[in-house]
Amino acid sequence: MEGGVSSGLVVGTQLIVISDKMRVLIFHPALAPYRVDFFNELGKRMNLRVVFMTRNNANQAFNQNELLRDATYSYGYLDRHHIIFKRNINFGYSEEIRNFKPDIVICNEFGISLWVSYLIKLSQGKKYKLLTICDDSEDVFNNRTSLRKTVTQFFTKHINEIICINPKVAEYYKLIGAKKTSFFPIIYKNSLFCERLKSSIPTTNDYIKRFNLKGCKCLLFVGRFTVVKNLELLIKAFSLVTTESSQEIRLILVGDGELKQSLINQSKELELDSKVVFPGRYEGNQLLAWYNLKGSCVLISTHEPFGAVIAEALMAGMPALVSDKVGAKCLITANNGMICHSDNVEDIAVKMKKILDLVEPVDCVEKTNDSIIPYDFDALMDELIKNLQA
Repeated sequence: MEGGVSSGLVVGTQLIVISDKMRVLIFHPALAPYRVDFFNELGKRMNLRVVFMTRNNANQAFNQNELLRDATYSYGYLDRHHIIFKRNINFGYSEEIRNFKPDIVICNEFGISLWVSYLIKLSQGKKYKLLTICDDSEDVFNNRTSLRKTVTQFFTKHINEIICINPKVAEYYKLIGAKKTSFFPIIYKNSLFCERLKSSIPTTNDYIKRFNLKGCKCLLFVGRFTVVKNLELLIKAFSLVTTESSQEIRLILVGDGELKQSLINQSKELELDSKVVFPGRYEGNQLLAWYNLKGSCVLISTHEPFGAVIAEALMAGMPALVSDKVGAKCLITANNGMICHSDNVEDIAVKMKKILDLVEPVDCVEKTNDSIIPYDFDALMDELIKNLQA
């Protein structure tokens, strides 16, 4: 693909002519659902190419064909790689930069893609702006290793901009010398997300019947069943709430993972097997249908750089309970949720009860709830584009 006033761009099997738009090249791990709207919107406004460093996510595989179905940008893969010290070392960065001739290169965190793009820019006299997307939460930033501190402090002074998903982290990077920072949390395009929710209403009503949820207040968890998700403590806190509640309440654990059987056993030991629901793992509209329950959402992880499920819940009108270790606490306000201590079962239980008091028992769902997320995707994208073009 050659530079110039216009160029040809292959999206899927169609050749699209792109006018004089800024050329943006992104190096990114495998695509996840929470990046689909972000990349597609950038693709509409820029001449965008996304190069994925892996074909799928190692921790949680997604249907990549579905995620890329409506891609508005060209994309490729760095399939040549070696695994060294449990890290993917990819090859092909220089070729992508040489062929695409970008005005801007956006990398992932402070890893190999940023190092290589920086060295190419330095050694070959390239003129592109160099940025990175940083997924640090406040907790992750404050607990960086000395090596990571050294690396981040170097790059804050040698690249053009850091795009942060947390506003406080953006401020932290400014304090240690970043030339420029932007804030763009992991959220979805409002209009598209609302359409997806509406289309999933019939599935929601099917879930209500299948899992006998009618008349129950629902507390929803979505994610992998791993130690950092703190699910054992979540079930303990839920048992305290059920003991005191006169209402029918359900804890719905949507997902799968290594701890599933031990969590099922724990629920039985606490005599909660009829109140803790394990429906399995879902993707796409089948997953979004759970957010139409009009209950509340919970994520009390002991380590969570962000937690996209909280953004999904808030956009579906679900108040959320998150721990102080969850990066998505930056989305929580006095009107849409609460923050608890990840290691205090009593605090979790007290706030769980309060968050359940905000919702009504489940009935047949006829329409979606209004979003209660405090940010607007389009406004944030306008600001980001302005920064990129500055």
